[in-house]
Amino acid sequence: MSLSGPTIGISPDLKEFINIMHKKRYIRKSRIENIHFPLVGQSTMSWKLRGDYKHGFYAFSSIAFEGEFGSNPDVFMIFSKNDSLIEFNSKEHSLNDDDLTVVKLKQNIFKNNKYKYGIEKELNYYSNSESEYDIRPFIIVVFGEVSLGFATVTLINKSSSTANSNGFIEGIMPGTGVNPFQPQARKLVWPTGKDLLRTLKEPQTGRSFRLDKEQVDNILNLKKYFVNLLEPNIAKVLKEEYITE
Repeated sequence: MSLSGPTIGISPDLKEFINIMHKKRYIRKSRIENIHFPLVGQSTMSWKLRGDYKHGFYAFSSIAFEGEFGSNPDVFMIFSKNDSLIEFNSKEHSLNDDDLTVVKLKQNIFKNNKYKYGIEKELNYYSNSESEYDIRPFIIVVFGEVSLGFATVTLINKSSSTANSNGFIEGIMPGTGVNPFQPQARKLVWPTGKDLLRTLKEPQTGRSFRLDKEQVDNILNLKKYFVNLLEPNIAKVLKEEYITE
């Protein structure tokens, strides 16, 4: 003897409702909010001088943000340590790691969806440009429990050390001296090419700065690469929401 009963199915409207809820969840858990850089005491700063570059820069030693990435996400920061662009080879799925710094951040605090990370290898970088001012993108990637976070910090900075033709280095501890320069940062979450190409006005000098188009294209390619690492159903949602170019 066999028993049978009515088959319970899911209506198209209910299925669509469930899909929408999943999409909203993935998008909500992909947002990096309120990025900022907590101040640290000068006694904890690691300031590295190098005579093989004309200019040396110091960025920051900690970063904080908010989001829904779980209690212990993996967080990475990617930036160029010299004048080379951040380059991504889409065919080989590789970065030009000879000139890049990829730092895995160390979590210090997690509470109420607020995260604070220290940077063990503090962000010193260098340039052989004639200008003492520099504009540079820093990429933040957060691998959360459910989704992925992606943001950029475009930083305008002034060199804190200068090497002359004899290799002699003159420098001043960042943030000290008379009227110290305050780095200016544009923080963008899941930026578009249009966002990244916008000119930044630096208020202390009155000068305007912008990223090169090639650098912006490389950042967008890297954004696509990280999204493609996700499970197909999550990747599809984030592509529809954030990949517009």
